[in-house]
Amino acid sequence: MIRRVVLAVAAVIAVVGPTSSAVAATVTVSPTGAITTIQGGIDAAVAGDTVLVKAGTYRENVTISAKAGLVLKAKGKVILDARPNGATGSGSAITIASSDTVVVEGFTIQHAASDGMGDLGRGVISTGSIGVTVRKCTFIDCADFAVQITGVSARVDNCKVLGGGGGVNVIGNGFSVTKTTVREVDDDGIRVNGLLGLVQSCTIAGTSAGQGIHLTGQGCVVEKCLVTRTTSEGLLVSNDGNLVQKNVFRDIEDQGINALSADQTQVLSNTITGTLNEAILIDGADAIVQKNKLSEFGTAGIAVEGSTFTITQNTVSSGGVNTTGISVSTATGGGTIEKNSISDVRDGGIVVEATAGMTQVTKNVVQRCGTTNSSGIRVAGNAVVVDGNKVKDGVGDGIAISSDSVLVQNNVVTNNGLDGIDVDSIGADGTQLVANSVTGNGAEGIENNGVNTVCTNNVAKNNRTDVGNDGMFLTFTGNVFLTGGSGFVPEID
Repeated sequence: MIRRVVLAVAAVIAVVGPTSSAVAATVTVSPTGAITTIQGGIDAAVAGDTVLVKAGTYRENVTISAKAGLVLKAKGKVILDARPNGATGSGSAITIASSDTVVVEGFTIQHAASDGMGDLGRGVISTGSIGVTVRKCTFIDCADFAVQITGVSARVDNCKVLGGGGGVNVIGNGFSVTKTTVREVDDDGIRVNGLLGLVQSCTIAGTSAGQGIHLTGQGCVVEKCLVTRTTSEGLLVSNDGNLVQKNVFRDIEDQGINALSADQTQVLSNTITGTLNEAILIDGADAIVQKNKLSEFGTAGIAVEGSTFTITQNTVSSGGVNTTGISVSTATGGGTIEKNSISDVRDGGIVVEATAGMTQVTKNVVQRCGTTNSSGIRVAGNAVVVDGNKVKDGVGDGIAISSDSVLVQNNVVTNNGLDGIDVDSIGADGTQLVANSVTGNGAEGIENNGVNTVCTNNVAKNNRTDVGNDGMFLTFTGNVFLTGGSGFVPEID
């Protein structure tokens, strides 16, 4: 019985194999051959065939319709110029319609321009076809997007876009745009919208009116890309659940990464240098911002305007005038700022705004941050925990508190220009100062202007004055102040 089954399967393979191979054929196009136009080769082919185009310049606009599985492949240097009438625009260079799994490979496609009747002039446009692949093509000065594909499982791989209206625009689930370079375009470098897509190892250099990458899909990954010289965001994310990792952004005239109304965004291990505004801006819930390297930003290294965030293990440095290392606001539900390294930022290392209560600020290193009007860490939100941070060598206060029910504990605050820890008189009620070490600061080690302040087990030494009190202590026990106080009369109720 087993022998009969094996023989039957072998018989099926013998019949089906040659029949399938026989269906596919190669149609050759050549400037001097029997078929001299690309459209002529496509018309002569059937579904599944390969149209092999030999070297030369072809001035035409071509359409692939109802020919699933067709492979349109260049052999040698093949230029498809979408201006058959000279300088007159005639629409897109290649149009794909109702043809799944078509492959376009190896062409130089140039000068696609609007025909004035609705075709805006793309290099390759496909609508409604599944699994279209464009690879190893170069696009030069196409009026609209060089590649525009609407359909699932689209692939754009190892292409170049040089000038023109835009780079790559893909709409559909399961897309991938890989190893593609876009230079000096007007609109977005790469625009993608769909579920579970991938943008990987791409380079975008120069957009005059668009984002480097614009992602409106969900569950997508953008990784290992280089984006530089954009007039808008390096990357704009405007949907939920996306992962942005291991990218490099340089010389961006807006945010490096902007997650706009986007929940559950993960921003991991990116390098961002030289942004006009924030290096990373998060507007959405449940974001994770981790292990990024940020420098030379315009307003903030990381700015969060969402809730339940995690900001951890980032390196933030060298901001310009009026810049903040990490700024958190409107963070309903709180979040975590942990184990970040922040240095040389002018307007505060970490700022927790009044609307960002219940935030945990722990184990960060903040150095050489702030001015005489700002602090290494400034807290204006209620019920914030500031725990285990090192704050040193700033111009202004090390840690400044201007809100209620803040816990400041286990911090090491050294060599700042003004107070080590300043509990402000504006809105600071019920601050707890516990087990902090405050050393070598230019004014008071601990300055209390708040009410109901709890001060226990702190050590202050070698400050200009170790403690100053113009407010009211609720508890004052176990502290060690080695150089005395100024106007210090504890008030204990």
